[in-house]
Amino acid sequence: MNLPNIIRPEHTFIGVSAPTKWRALQIIADKAAKAFSVDGQTIPKALEARERLGSTGIGNGIAIPHAAIDGMTSLGGLLIRFAQPLDFEAIDDIPTDIAFVLIFGANNRGEYLNVLSAIAGGCNRTACLPPCARQGRRTNSIPISSLIPGNKKARPEGRARSSEIKLT
Repeated sequence: MNLPNIIRPEHTFIGVSAPTKWRALQIIADKAAKAFSVDGQTIPKALEARERLGSTGIGNGIAIPHAAIDGMTSLGGLLIRFAQPLDFEAIDDIPTDIAFVLIFGANNRGEYLNVLSAIAGGCNRTACLPPCARQGRRTNSIPISSLIPGNKKARPEGRARSSEIKLT
């Protein structure tokens, strides 16, 4: 499994403003519908239905909203960095500022579960977080690769590259 092929740079959104978790899910659904050319009415309903089963906020400021969507033929992912942390009702009560979003078709459940497990397992270890997040502070730039668990190309803080995202 190659997470950078699922969560692609063009599906990375920084500084997304949302006042609540529910509004964030609507914004995520709009972005996913455009990114994956799927009906815009289906995704918000599916994400909200999944969230009602239990929070997708896994802790450490990270959420993994996910849902099966009719019409999806492959697994798609988004990476969202919120402008301000949101209450995603995570088990540790830490507000969420990063969301890994997974959208998949019914035939992709096996692959989706593997990706969900990899992200959740990686993000529940503090080592997956950028140094600024481990120290409880925000920064104005983060290497994209450092946000994807298991990515071997993660660079130490302070060494900028063209793959760095600016948060200002």
